[in-house]
Amino acid sequence: MALPKNFLQPGSNLGTINLIADVIFPKTGPKSVQTKIIKKSKLIVDRALLKAQPKIERAVRIAIGQAIRSRKEYKSLISSQFGSLRAEMGLDNAVQRVNAIVEAWLASIKVTFKKGRTSNGELKASLRVTMGKADYSDVLFKPEALIKTAKGDVLEWLRALLLWGDKIIVVDYNVFEGTFPNPPSRTGRAIMTRRKGSRWSVPAEHSGTANDNWLTRALNGIQPKIEDIILKAFTKGT
Repeated sequence: MALPKNFLQPGSNLGTINLIADVIFPKTGPKSVQTKIIKKSKLIVDRALLKAQPKIERAVRIAIGQAIRSRKEYKSLISSQFGSLRAEMGLDNAVQRVNAIVEAWLASIKVTFKKGRTSNGELKASLRVTMGKADYSDVLFKPEALIKTAKGDVLEWLRALLLWGDKIIVVDYNVFEGTFPNPPSRTGRAIMTRRKGSRWSVPAEHSGTANDNWLTRALNGIQPKIEDIILKAFTKGT
């Protein structure tokens, strides 16, 4: 079994897997026998899909969660080290914030199936995997994705990370690393200091756009595991 190359992409539909099997009819016999075979085959397939669906969904959530958390973006977001995304972006309560985003993505994963049907001697059924929204609006407006600064401004750190690429976000200020109290530093690892002519954007090694960011990179690397999960669900008698 092979999934389409673009199977795993964030959006309302991660992809649809078509399952096709040949239905073997007796060479002779009344049409009623063929009808019974079709009905029995569809029943077997539908029961297998119904039984496998929750197990596949749980396994897919675990696999995608591991992929998201194994990315360097995630590790840098929760790191207390100097130079991390956590320090650069001033993420207070970073672990709680970032994991809330990840859990929202995982909770949105759904696996549904379309019942078996026959066509030209083939029995066809399909599994559909959905996750989140293509414009990320399901997570961008969560409280954890927004930071209120000391000046009362709102920093959309998740939007900046996922969508803004190398867009300049702060001008005439520079990130100065060190050990600082809170306030003025939300993380205790860095503060913004005025420096005319300075520019700040999301570090290039972590920045992203709609089709190339922390989440899409995690999904792109996990496709073989998803294929394996689905294959095992039907070959181990689930």
